Amino acid sequence: MINADLVYTLIGKRIKERREAAGLSQTNLAEAIKVSRASLANYESGTTSIYISDLYLISDHLGKDLRDFLPTIDEVKASASTENLVEKVDKEQQKQLKNHQKQEIVSFIETIEEKKGGHK
Repeated sequence: MINADLVYTLIGKRIKERREAAGLSQTNLAEAIKVSRASLANYESGTTSIYISDLYLISDHLGKDLRDFLPTIDEVKASASTENLVEKVDKEQQKQLKNHQKQEIVSFIETIEEKKGGHK
């Protein structure tokens, strides 16, 4: 089963990466697609599910294909297995973590896994 929250988190991560690669601030891109900076920040963190129409606007503004923002099924599954490690955190601690903090933990774990994979 695919975790929709995880999909939106991965999409948000890609939006942020491509926005930064284009040299744009959140404010610049938000103004260009006519949303608030806070809305864009929420899209990027995966806190808020992005409207498909806003994703089209971002894609067009950054000159990227819409598919550049969408993770493959395999990427979602790989991230889900890493996400499961975060879920093992004590339930009380989990309640205190915000989505972006969970994503930072996942990114850290993925970095470690990549380094381990490169040294085999």
